[in-house]
Amino acid sequence: MASSPTPQVSLWLAADAISPQRLPLRFADGVRFSPPAAADDAERHRAGLDPERLRAARRAYLQLVLSNVRAAARRLRLTYEGSSGQDGLVELGCTPEAASDPAAAVAEAVSVLPRVGARNVVYRVPATDAGVAALHELTYRGMSAALDGVFGRDRYEQAAEAYISALERRLVARRPLAGIASLAWIPVAMLDEHVDGVLATDSPLCGAVAVATAQQLHLLASVRFAGRRWRRLAAHGAQPQRVAFSALTRGGDERDMSCVERLTLPATVLALERSVLAACATRADLVEVEADETEISWVLAEAAAAGARLPAIADALERATEQQAARAYARAVEAIAERPRTHPPRRAEASC
Repeated sequence: MASSPTPQVSLWLAADAISPQRLPLRFADGVRFSPPAAADDAERHRAGLDPERLRAARRAYLQLVLSNVRAAARRLRLTYEGSSGQDGLVELGCTPEAASDPAAAVAEAVSVLPRVGARNVVYRVPATDAGVAALHELTYRGMSAALDGVFGRDRYEQAAEAYISALERRLVARRPLAGIASLAWIPVAMLDEHVDGVLATDSPLCGAVAVATAQQLHLLASVRFAGRRWRRLAAHGAQPQRVAFSALTRGGDERDMSCVERLTLPATVLALERSVLAACATRADLVEVEADETEISWVLAEAAAAGARLPAIADALERATEQQAARAYARAVEAIAERPRTHPPRRAEASC
């Protein structure tokens, strides 16, 4: 079973959903599968591709993803069982075709997850109004789900409320609460880059606002999942929704590692690239930290005074994240469609 350098912090591998490369799961407490990054010319080929070939490529893409997910879930099963479902999780995302419709996202999850045949799988939906509604319904149905692209307080509060209220519905219906996982993902580097673009280049706030926002959401979670309302659910086996941080590095320099170290917060999840994960897994000085509420308030207030309107930035980044995911998925499908028919996609079980 994988073991984090600190007892309450989970280190996940951020992996390409269709990569045939060997996954270093001995370092990982979980895996987050995402489409490969989209090229700048992702739209260029689509018009010239045969529609039937694209449909076949989508099916092949799904087979590759599920093959990777199935293999990773099998490798992490003992971690999952040994942590009472807190770790050993494998996450895959809904397709863009289903992302904007809660009913479609739920239907896709209901169709896809049984094909994996594992309990330790989390279904990821975008941090939009539709995604929040899908998170609620998936949780109510007893499926583990994650919201991706949370950039601000308002959306985080919606994510927490969707999860808690769904568990309350299950409790009223006398359905079990144990074994359901939920995560709210904050793409830190994406927020960092956008905010830094608003600030003066020599501002001492550069590189600090995204971390402060992430720490603020962590503190909100500690309140949300500690009161009387939550204790009632926890008494019936419910697990808190975990705040999770993705896109933590922007090139592997010391500033990037500093970001990782400042977000090693209690009970959080860090999704790391292969090289960063291996480095963190062997760093004896990577220790759990506590967020400073006074410092967070000062940084966010100073950022607002400097022109960084965080609610507006969060809204813009939500849209950008959804578009980016759609482009990445489209380009991955197109890449499969462009392969010679004599070379079918490789299966992934042997590579994990």
